[in-house]
Amino acid sequence: MKVLELHHSSYTNHQKRGEAMNTPQAWTEYIHLVPALKNAVVWKSLRQWSLSEVWRVTMPGGNTMIAKKGMGENSREAAVYEHLLRPLKVDSPIIYNAISEGSVGILLMEDVKGKSVEENPDGRYFIEAARKLAAMRTEVRSRLANKGTGIKDVFYLKKDKLINDLVHLKKQHQLLEINQDVNLQRALDVLPQHLEQLYKRFPVTITHNDYYPKNMVGINKTLKIIDWANANLSPHLGDLYCLITSAEEYGVSPKEVIDAYRNNVTEELAIDLDWQITMGGICWTIYMLRWLIDYGVDAIPEAKDWVPDMVNELERLLETLS
Repeated sequence: MKVLELHHSSYTNHQKRGEAMNTPQAWTEYIHLVPALKNAVVWKSLRQWSLSEVWRVTMPGGNTMIAKKGMGENSREAAVYEHLLRPLKVDSPIIYNAISEGSVGILLMEDVKGKSVEENPDGRYFIEAARKLAAMRTEVRSRLANKGTGIKDVFYLKKDKLINDLVHLKKQHQLLEINQDVNLQRALDVLPQHLEQLYKRFPVTITHNDYYPKNMVGINKTLKIIDWANANLSPHLGDLYCLITSAEEYGVSPKEVIDAYRNNVTEELAIDLDWQITMGGICWTIYMLRWLIDYGVDAIPEAKDWVPDMVNELERLLETLS
């Protein structure tokens, strides 16, 4: 009787923390793809959206791993780790299984231990993130040159796509505020020539596309970058733009962050750095607006309220190019 009571108490405590002792219902039809998960003793939900789920699973003995399932567009994350990050040796969480089956992507990966920079916003981590970004972009640029065109063909963000996404955004009247479509048309008149310069003058390399403190885990004095779901290849510096924006919010000097990046790249990559950061902000904002329109507003109910503010930021950035 005492054993049964202890088991019930343990189960109740798990449930209170959003945990499950058995395989969650949404995973039962996919568990055969990752047999190791059959042995999981506890599943703890970290995120559940309509198109993606993230769980921390505890195995016998107490070790933990992260299990991610993506549907539709969110299924690409498995391919990103398997066919982009791994071949280019990008420092990222260890992947134990990466499986794509139809419109579903499954990842079983390292549970990176430590606090995110969002939880522990030490200014030194922002400087380290700038240095790490410079090193990653430099290393991937070199490795990409030796890997042929296969990887680039799959993950390359073409400048024409950015223009097409801007055209698509302009038509989303139900999500835009008054006159924002007019301002976006002006953007379409200005942006193409600047994109032409960006893609002509600067090399293609890795772009994380969500380079924010929530995706940086501090481990002693180093950082591990996680959640590469939106990664692609491009010349733009959207990651540095995101890092600077978040640094300001935490009271960290943008100049220190920019200098840390500048001092760790070659002189040719530091040319017109302010312009590069502005262009990076524009490219990142367009990319994320398209994601929000196509997927985010369905997966995250409040996302539709983000669109007008992001369009305003896009307009602000574009004005600095005029």
